[in-house]
Amino acid sequence: MKFDRSPPEDAAIAQGLASLKRQGGTVLVVGAATTAHADACERFLGDADHEHVFVRTDRTVRPEEESSEAAAVIERPVLTRSASSDTTRTSAFDTEMLSADIGSAMRAAADDADSVRVCFDSLRPLIDGVDRPSLISLLNTIREIARETGSVVHFHLPALVDGVPAGLFDAVDAIVELNGQGHATYQQWHLPESGKTSEWIEI
Repeated sequence: MKFDRSPPEDAAIAQGLASLKRQGGTVLVVGAATTAHADACERFLGDADHEHVFVRTDRTVRPEEESSEAAAVIERPVLTRSASSDTTRTSAFDTEMLSADIGSAMRAAADDADSVRVCFDSLRPLIDGVDRPSLISLLNTIREIARETGSVVHFHLPALVDGVPAGLFDAVDAIVELNGQGHATYQQWHLPESGKTSEWIEI
């Protein structure tokens, strides 16, 4: 399913996704298979009618160079314990500065188009390298900006659902679980506010 086409058949899910696209919000995309994330990302970004903003922390999902026509590409690698001799999580990463940069890019893009799609690749380095309250605050701030600008932001997290910190689910408007089967990728949508979950459908 392409994000900008018809949502899943379930009426409650369809209504929730229509509201998300209309009002703006955030989506957490989870699943272990990186190839499934890449497939989903292309679908969620939509076509050239949207302005695109890319936030890259490790290039896990989108290793290639972004289109020169993108409204903005924000490069923000995260130093984690595995990449540092420090035994504690780094405090050098400024989540407030990142949210300010993302907000500026989203507002500028919204001035030039009716619809903005943002790909955040990926949350894994932030989970490993940033304290949890700062990460939750970042997600909440980006969600507020998404609603302000009518944008849709999707955060990639290559991980199984059971491995996702619980607080992240409450800081987004929708969760998409991905499952790769052979050459096909399937998705299941969950809306935390209503507690509704869609059937598994092929992307």
